[in-house]
Amino acid sequence: ARIKSFEQSMLQWQKNGHKIVWTMHNILPHNVAFEKAEIALREVVVEYADAIHVMSEESTERASKYYKVPNEKVFFVPHPSYENWYANAKDPTTARFDLGVSQKDFVFIQFGALHRYKGIIELIDAYKSLQAKYISRSFRLVIAGMPSDKSYLSEILDAISNVSTISLIQGAMQEKEIQTLFNAADVIVAPYVQTLNSGVALLAATFKKPLVAPAT
Repeated sequence: ARIKSFEQSMLQWQKNGHKIVWTMHNILPHNVAFEKAEIALREVVVEYADAIHVMSEESTERASKYYKVPNEKVFFVPHPSYENWYANAKDPTTARFDLGVSQKDFVFIQFGALHRYKGIIELIDAYKSLQAKYISRSFRLVIAGMPSDKSYLSEILDAISNVSTISLIQGAMQEKEIQTLFNAADVIVAPYVQTLNSGVALLAATFKKPLVAPAT
C-alpha cells in the first residue's frame, strides 16, 4: 500500500510538470529487511524517473539481478571529491596529538557508521594478524563512527577488549573533527563486505591518503 501511495505521488509530481532524477547510491539498502518490497519500490522509481544518476559505471549491470534500468535514462557522474568542503588546516603532528596517537605509530583509520556490511570485525582480525606478523612495528587502529546495531557494537567491543592499540570512537563526528582523523592517518581502510559507492574512499582521496578497500 505504501509503495502504491508513493507511485501516485510520483505520478502527480510529473503531472504538475516536475522532472524526476534519481541517484542510485545503492542497488538495495544495506541489511535489507524486506527485499521484495524494496525491489518493487525501485521498479516504481525507475519507471517514473526521467533520468537516473549512477556514480559507478557497473551500477546498472549489478542492478539487473533485481530490476531493469533502461540505458536511455542513465547518466554517469562519479562520486565527487570533498575538496574545500571539510576543513583541512591541521598538520599530521597536531592531528596525532589531538587524536592521542604517537608520532611513531603507523596509523590505520576506519571511519563511518558501524554497520555489519562494513566488515569491522574482519578488519580487527586482519589488524591482529598484522600485529602478530610484524611484532617490532608500532601499529595503531582507530575505528570511528556511530553504532547502528547494539549486538554488533557488542561484538566489536569484545573483539578489541584485549588489544590496547585499537581505539573505538563511538558517535558522529563534527565536520571540523574529520581533518583530525584523516590527517593523523597513514592509511584509510574501507574493508566493506558489500559496497557500490564509498564516500570514505573519496574522503581519503581528498586528504591524499592511501586507501585499502575491496577491488570493486
